[in-house]
Amino acid sequence: MRNFAKVILGTFATALRRNNNQPRPTRSQIQEFNKAILCVRSITDFCLMTQYPSHTDQTVSYLRQYLREFHETKNVFLRFRAGKKAKKAATEAHKNLVKEQSQASVANLTASERVKARQENALERQELVNEMLKEGAHYNFPKIYLISYYAEQIQLGGKKN
Repeated sequence: MRNFAKVILGTFATALRRNNNQPRPTRSQIQEFNKAILCVRSITDFCLMTQYPSHTDQTVSYLRQYLREFHETKNVFLRFRAGKKAKKAATEAHKNLVKEQSQASVANLTASERVKARQENALERQELVNEMLKEGAHYNFPKIYLISYYAEQIQLGGKKN
């Protein structure tokens, strides 16, 4: 775990960096990237700190802080936790919206208005899919639940100096 924790944050940050062949990220994408990096950093710091041989009140407070930051930012990954049914529903909704948007008349629009309308439609479709994936996802699994009690257990009698 230590070796993994040493490289994951740098690898993750590099993966989110802009490449020359990709378009410049929007402000909302940059905010999402920063939130994702904070989430990964928080859980990595938490995991590394849990491996200390003993803890003080200060290290326990750091554990709580890292865990709080993780829980506040983990929703950035929620759409990737969606189940098969949610993914299928999102795909169907996307297809239906594409049909609706393609049937809307753009013949009387100028070229720049058509481009703008296409961009707005794509954004609307992406927001719909993201929302549906988030609705069909959750973080209800034991490992996330159990780490919430780690700092409390240390104070109740674990390894604390």
